[in-house]
Amino acid sequence: MSDRLLILAAALFAAGLLAILWVLYRTIRGMRQRAPGQPAPKRTATPIKVSVFVVGVALVIVSQFLFWLDGNLAFFAAADESKLIGKLRFETDPSGVRQVVVHLRRADSGTLVPFSMLLKSETMIVEAEVIRFSQSYSLLGIGDFGRVSALKVTPLSGDSSGTPLEKRIYPDADQFWELLDGVTDFVPGIETIRFLSEPIPFETGAERLISLSQSQVLLSK
Repeated sequence: MSDRLLILAAALFAAGLLAILWVLYRTIRGMRQRAPGQPAPKRTATPIKVSVFVVGVALVIVSQFLFWLDGNLAFFAAADESKLIGKLRFETDPSGVRQVVVHLRRADSGTLVPFSMLLKSETMIVEAEVIRFSQSYSLLGIGDFGRVSALKVTPLSGDSSGTPLEKRIYPDADQFWELLDGVTDFVPGIETIRFLSEPIPFETGAERLISLSQSQVLLSK
């Protein structure tokens, strides 16, 4: 999703793997050079090997975190009110069933992916989530990201049909959001924000363009 983030992750993984392989090579080489019955040599280099091995493992772990971060940010798009993040359209089929169809942009491909939800309601609400990375993260090529996380409806009075009142968008990304939201108090430079749009009245055939600011869902015709 971010070329710089992927390049850094790949470089850290390669460096960590080389460090681990170097320690294994030195260890195996020392074992092979020892003659049968020969006492084990003094382990003056052991602390160095241990340090290099620990650093190598740490680099691999950090690289995997960066790969994971990049993969999950693919479910988000730039939280910039000047950029379209998606669009929605209200439809009514010949039998009178109403639904809302939402096309949302993915950051990794830039394509608009459709989602639909039956709408037994006069209005619907868009839930959005924004992740703000401070300027210190700009070297990784990441800034503010947002996504439409759910579509919500208010049930009609007296409706007991059990129609879902919420449709989650990319539920797999919910765990990513919850994790970041839980560590913002401990990790500097990351802020998570969740907010709702104003109720959107149902109008057959009506379309709305969706964009996100840092704290608001913006809808335009």
